[in-house]
Amino acid sequence: MPYSIIHSHPDCLKESGETGQYQVGGHAVVKDDDGTLMGCHKTHKSAQDQITAINISEAEQNELVIEAELRAVDRKPPKFMQENAQRGLDNLNKAGDGLTDKTKREARSMANGEDVSVDKIVRMGAWHKRHLSDLDREKSNPNDSDTYRASDVAFLLWGSNPWTNPTQAGDWADRKVAQLVTENELEPRKIYTTKKTKPKAKPKKNERV
Repeated sequence: MPYSIIHSHPDCLKESGETGQYQVGGHAVVKDDDGTLMGCHKTHKSAQDQITAINISEAEQNELVIEAELRAVDRKPPKFMQENAQRGLDNLNKAGDGLTDKTKREARSMANGEDVSVDKIVRMGAWHKRHLSDLDREKSNPNDSDTYRASDVAFLLWGSNPWTNPTQAGDWADRKVAQLVTENELEPRKIYTTKKTKPKAKPKKNERV
């Protein structure tokens, strides 16, 4: 999760000096995707040290998650998926006409931390790959919901952050599919086979998600 240092945060006031890297106090560490204030520091170096510590902690946490996944096929959505799904549900007014009731139901279940169904897991990887190109446009502002696009909300509802890691939930689902097959809880059959078909027409603007 990317973090930045800013020197003019309203809740992290400087003590003295010209605003910038060498000011005394007021060095704020914020989370890029939602602007959360993580800490205030007297020096720029202290703020950099906090970002380093956060990144190490998150990397270790990700390793623990993957290790846990390898021990058993746990279909409980990780915290990032729960938070992204809830963020999408909070911004349904930006979702567009293509949003289905099924996607909303599955997002609510995900936000509540309920096990993701095997059917949903199988669909997630393919959905992310199919819709990644929807983000090939001018980025919206993650800190200003008024700028959100329908594709932003769609990715959130499917568990991924469209600004910082748009394939994260899809990658999680791909790992789960591999585990389910290994544990004989899912047959490989159509998941890994490719049929020769005619090229599909480009999805319409209001394709249902």
